Amino acid sequence: MEEIKQQLKDNFAEHKTLMEKIDNLKESVEEIKITLAGLPDKIFDRADRRYAYKTTERAMYALIGAICLAFIYALVALVIK
Repeated sequence: MEEIKQQLKDNFAEHKTLMEKIDNLKESVEEIKITLAGLPDKIFDRADRRYAYKTTERAMYALIGAICLAFIYALVALVIK
């Protein structure tokens, strides 16, 4: 009878340890859910910034192209005169 009581106590202690580990896992899963929930917003923010950089880059290339074209036009105008 004492042996059965001791096994029950051991099983209870093991069960308690397992339940604590399961609770810790549940908390970890909740933290992961919260992190993943905010991930799409971060992705869209980064994509918006990249798009803004590309737009600025295109505007700069257009400006440089216009300056180069004006310079070539001025050279051609001087050569023709």
